[in-house]
Amino acid sequence: MNKKQLTHNQKIDFYLEGLNKGLANSLLLYGQAGCGKSTAIMNFMDRHGYSSGEQYKYLQNYTTPIQLFKKLKEVNGLKNPKILILDDIEDALKNTQIIGILKGACWGVGKNNERIVCWNSSSLKDEAKQFVFKGKVIIIVNAINTNNPLIQALVDRGFYYGITFTKQQTTDLILENAKLPYQKINYQSRMMIANFLISQQYNIQNLSLRLLSKAYNLFLLSPSHWQQLLKECFVNQGKGSELL
Repeated sequence: MNKKQLTHNQKIDFYLEGLNKGLANSLLLYGQAGCGKSTAIMNFMDRHGYSSGEQYKYLQNYTTPIQLFKKLKEVNGLKNPKILILDDIEDALKNTQIIGILKGACWGVGKNNERIVCWNSSSLKDEAKQFVFKGKVIIIVNAINTNNPLIQALVDRGFYYGITFTKQQTTDLILENAKLPYQKINYQSRMMIANFLISQQYNIQNLSLRLLSKAYNLFLLSPSHWQQLLKECFVNQGKGSELL
């Protein structure tokens, strides 16, 4: 009997449930910009009633080694499942010290399988320079070089999932997300906006969930002119001038 194929969001949910159950200490999630990675993670947090600063902390774009060390230590003080979400940190992953800290946070050593995080720096002054990390780490990136042995060492320490979309899968994702509430836009209008984008997909260079959000916001700005305003966005970016 053929089983129904899981969607990307369903697969991500399985991996996140694995973190909840202690089956892994980390998830490295990659995929093209605008494919819904961060949205899928935050929707999972919302469904489980997790709040920023209570069960998880969110860090975006850039961090230094000492900032990451301190943030991981803060996560230890959260309620379970104690999650640190690192979003869009491609540049940070070029830093070997950051990779070293993450490797310690994601994989246990010794008979007690303790995940020891170290940062031997005089800048910590009187603070402890190592601790046992008790939480989980979610890393979200648009692209990753698995040929880099340091990155591969990080990949090997937890769950790893990559999202690749065909145009059909992207349109399905847009329609699925259009079912979700967005500010004061009603269901009928959300579906109208989504279907408009899909009808123009072959004229749009980068069809994505981010484009859906942009269309929503322009619709809120001007329900009568949002299509033309959206067209101007693409003309000014030098692409998609034939959108309408």
